[in-house]
Amino acid sequence: MKKQIVFISSISWDFAWHRQQEIMFELSEKGFEILFVEPCTKNLFKSAFTKKKERIWVLTPSGLPYERVLRPINKINSLISKKQISKTMKKIGFNNPIVWLDRVHGFDFKYFSKNSYVVYDLIDEILAFGRVRNKKMLISLENRVLKRADLLISSSQTLGDRKIKQCGVIDKKFEFIPNGVDINRFKIDKEWDKTKQISRPRIGFVGTIEKRRMDCVLLNTIIKRNPNWNFIFIGPHDEFVNKEITGDNVFFFERVLGDKIPEVIASFDVGIIPYLVDKQDMDYVFPRKACEFLASGKPVISTPLKELVVFGEHVIVANNIDEFEKGIRTALLKEGGEEERKEFSKKFDWNVLLQSLIEKLQRGGRN
Repeated sequence: MKKQIVFISSISWDFAWHRQQEIMFELSEKGFEILFVEPCTKNLFKSAFTKKKERIWVLTPSGLPYERVLRPINKINSLISKKQISKTMKKIGFNNPIVWLDRVHGFDFKYFSKNSYVVYDLIDEILAFGRVRNKKMLISLENRVLKRADLLISSSQTLGDRKIKQCGVIDKKFEFIPNGVDINRFKIDKEWDKTKQISRPRIGFVGTIEKRRMDCVLLNTIIKRNPNWNFIFIGPHDEFVNKEITGDNVFFFERVLGDKIPEVIASFDVGIIPYLVDKQDMDYVFPRKACEFLASGKPVISTPLKELVVFGEHVIVANNIDEFEKGIRTALLKEGGEEERKEFSKKFDWNVLLQSLIEKLQRGGRN
């Protein structure tokens, strides 16, 4: 099988550094050529194509808005992207590549999957994002991909099991590949410049900051109880969050590029994952940031997400506000443990996690 991949992504290449970019970057380092297809521009007269890195090209097709809502728009955008992807593939010499998806809308799946090896990466619940969406249409599109895919992978045991039940194919299997980390990127001592003026201790969070995810009651309670602790939130956030998470000891920054994340986390004293856990669209989450915190040697405090079981005692799981606060205080007072956390995080290095997957791709999926 040729080492070429067309990756249909739910996020743009320059969005906050996530599983999508990290896996594709790692595969490119192993010799795979990647055409990374971003969501459409929502403009019929605007598209973009560029070479981002060695063996990585990024295409942003043109298209219309509301492809997740209206079937006719989804069909139109699928046809537009089909033409532009085909043209780009010809330009860069792609012929019958692996088709890898974490998005099922705005893409002519039937056409591109006809003779291709298909990988579907279950990164997120398809109905978890966007307030306006056609649930019936999206589930129908996803079930088609779930049934056809040659290889299903998932960052979450919970989500993988749920999607197998959803598509109704009881003998379908998926491979658990947790969110990982490039260990070498976190072997730094440099701290992020923008946090240097913030006094210690610094309690930090990196990622999307939104109502759906964050336990604002927990955060505000701890923030107000501990005015001498400084809380730093880095990532995309909306007006709701600015109003809900407040205090003189609270600092918000916009998202940073992936190569800056190690510096950001190096400036924290404790990493936190204050996610809501009583919602079905959050119970499957495997927080990649836990791997990054540990790779930096930082103690981690989290609300009780199911998937955290793989970290054992290396992540402090708090079942309520008091336990979460105690966890932070204990982490701040306790010395040592940095090297143990770094050593443990090596299990989640992408080189380790992707080894068997790369072998399977090179064999064309044959066992």
